[in-house]
Amino acid sequence: MLDLAAHIIETKKGHFTPADYTDRYEALLADLVRAKLAGKKPRLARRPAAGGVVSLLDALRESAGTPESGTPSPHRDQNSPRPSRTRRRAG
Repeated sequence: MLDLAAHIIETKKGHFTPADYTDRYEALLADLVRAKLAGKKPRLARRPAAGGVVSLLDALRESAGTPESGTPSPHRDQNSPRPSRTRRRAG
């Protein structure tokens, strides 16, 4: 495995030249500043199409294999009393 890792590193390594890369964030920010200085409204970026929104809590429940809220848990004894949902006031 060590030989394989060394081979992969050897084939992937190269010389890094920073001038070969552009900072798109900096360029877009500079365009935004120029537009504001010129009194123009900035153009808005396209938003991704709506849909496919997932509830994080539901996804977590599904990945953990627990039922939806409101349904009794198979791990809880059905004859045991449910915990109280009312809050007690400090006396």
